[in-house]
Amino acid sequence: MDTARALVEQALKLCDSETADAIIGSPPPEEYGTLMKGVKAAYQMVWMMARGNGMKQTNAALTMGAQAMLMMATIVHYAYALGIKRGREIRDADKRG
Repeated sequence: MDTARALVEQALKLCDSETADAIIGSPPPEEYGTLMKGVKAAYQMVWMMARGNGMKQTNAALTMGAQAMLMMATIVHYAYALGIKRGREIRDADKRG
């Protein structure tokens, strides 16, 4: 559990929400929405598997699930923004030389 927590924290330190929002722009591109819908669907699949295998739907489980969903969505948000940033850096480097 500590290793997983450390890996999530490391990923979340790669960016911050304001920077990611500024890079992505508003409204975000259609592909961004598709990625976020995919994250939500994957999370729903995991939740259904857990419920189907006996996990009880308690307040604690719902809270932990919501926190996990937020972390996954945030990581995808940051990854998308960092991809745009990297693409711009490559484009600008190509223009210079």
